[in-house]
Amino acid sequence: MTDFAASTLDVDLEGGALTVWLSRPDARNAISLQMCDDLCRLFELLRFASGIHIVILRGRGPSFCAGVDLKEFAGKDLPWMSRRRHRGLDAYLAIEQCPIPTLSVAHGALIGGGCEIAAACDFIFSLDTAFFRWPEAMRGGVGATQRLPRAVGRAMAKELLFTGRTVSAAEAERIGLVNRVCVGTEALESAVGEAAAEICRGSSACIRLIKQAMNNGENCDRTTAISIERQAIDHSLEVAQTLESHRQILPWKNRADALR
Repeated sequence: MTDFAASTLDVDLEGGALTVWLSRPDARNAISLQMCDDLCRLFELLRFASGIHIVILRGRGPSFCAGVDLKEFAGKDLPWMSRRRHRGLDAYLAIEQCPIPTLSVAHGALIGGGCEIAAACDFIFSLDTAFFRWPEAMRGGVGATQRLPRAVGRAMAKELLFTGRTVSAAEAERIGLVNRVCVGTEALESAVGEAAAEICRGSSACIRLIKQAMNNGENCDRTTAISIERQAIDHSLEVAQTLESHRQILPWKNRADALR
């Protein structure tokens, strides 16, 4: 993955952790059509990547992402604008469907589509000075109608989308959008590093199965969801047995290493 080249993204692989940087700092990482294409291309490659245990999504410069690049829309006709907005949805979905665990690291401003990129990851760590806002209704647009309610609940999501008010990092943690808020960059970097190290120490195969089972079972009835979990359990056992000589059950202490 270190040879991946894109004009709007940078990638850095260290051990089993791949850091993906939104890299338009002069534009506060505003989401351009090219960035959407680059994200789709990168996360398509990650579907088949091996040796990567976690993807960490960050933003270069003073903000994580200031939302859609509105300058791109100037002078464009309606079909172009529709295609552009749909390409944004493609990019968020590509992140969400990545089989590898994903962590977004929030700092500065996360506006509109920037919130969507962060929310498409499995969980969010945030600097205490970060803030979140969904201004689509104020700008004559629509967005965040699916991920935000699943993260913070229907009523809270409606308030935030209808009013476009700013949400502090502390409130984002309280309402369930953010997993952890860290005071200062040193604390944030330590928390990100510790989480990445723990995930890299676990069984990559099992973590991917857990993620897949959770995502597939999220909108199912309980019986169907349990069936999905049963399939994931059986698959993890099958993988373990194929890796073991003489088809004997692996000792639990060795199972995680064998399933990497």
